[in-house]
Amino acid sequence: MLRDSRREDDAKNLADRIITSLRNPFLVSGVSYPVTASIGILYVPRDGADHEEILKNAYSVIRSAKKIKNTCEVFSLGLLDDSFNRIRTVNILRDNINRDRFTLYYQPVVDSDENIFYAEALLRCTDENQPLGGPGRFIPLIEKAGMAKEVDNMVVRKAFHDMELHVKNRFNISINLSTDQLVNQKYSKFLSSFAAQHGIENRQIILEVTENQLMANLSSARDSLTKLRNSGFAVAIDDFGTGFSSLAYLAELPVDFIKLDMIFVQSIPGDLRKEAMARHIIELAHSLDLKVVAEGFELREQFDFFRELGCDYFQGFLFLRPMPLHTILQVYTDERDAVK
Repeated sequence: MLRDSRREDDAKNLADRIITSLRNPFLVSGVSYPVTASIGILYVPRDGADHEEILKNAYSVIRSAKKIKNTCEVFSLGLLDDSFNRIRTVNILRDNINRDRFTLYYQPVVDSDENIFYAEALLRCTDENQPLGGPGRFIPLIEKAGMAKEVDNMVVRKAFHDMELHVKNRFNISINLSTDQLVNQKYSKFLSSFAAQHGIENRQIILEVTENQLMANLSSARDSLTKLRNSGFAVAIDDFGTGFSSLAYLAELPVDFIKLDMIFVQSIPGDLRKEAMARHIIELAHSLDLKVVAEGFELREQFDFFRELGCDYFQGFLFLRPMPLHTILQVYTDERDAVK
């Protein structure tokens, strides 16, 4: 505590010195341990008139600093506004889940002839008046609020219902695994049993897990994915190329597909480094008997380029945006009939 300080810079400078002093790893019993610090700064009484308010505001500012990690942040009233908005959004999410106001949209994944191979199930809120934002915003909140298991089961229930009544054998469906599902060693039995109840063959379901999820839970994830794959489900690594995993892990992991992240597609053609990386990843995947899905296609020239590289499957707005299932069925059923 800086009791004699009257300038904000004094606290910032001290915080920076603390963070800098921790940059070198600590050696303990011959083992090197790196340490980082996330520091929040409050000015009293400006940022709190009593101990309850000070602790509440301290919690807000340190939580904000931890999001960035290894940095310092000064408290502001805007942080309280952010906390209030998060709480409000979580309450809206909980109400919409209880009222079953979520549905599944689907985005097709096509082959080189633009025929649908599978469709990815994506969660959407049916109440457009609710300020939830997109899935990238509300799905992390669902996980932090402890509602992930309930939402996971809802997605599986809706996807299998759609598969049984509407999709049948037209194409496969993919479902995104949450971290809870990924590390659950009994999940393969649950999913197999649920599929059997709906008359769905396990091979019709592709389970997608992000590269970062996988690397953060590597040991338990490998065991769980092995059981799922041995049960007949296909497995795909999503957002491949965005994390820091070693390509050597691909030879060990029980997967069938890698989904090349859109950062490669959107800068190609033109970015020579990304072109070289995409080419080598596709070649490596094929040498390991893996199929490659690239996502984020918006331009025909992007599609032509990746098709020339030998990419197996393609996903993006160029083919179709995420849509209600009946739209997907209409588009691809009409195309199939037209070919006949």
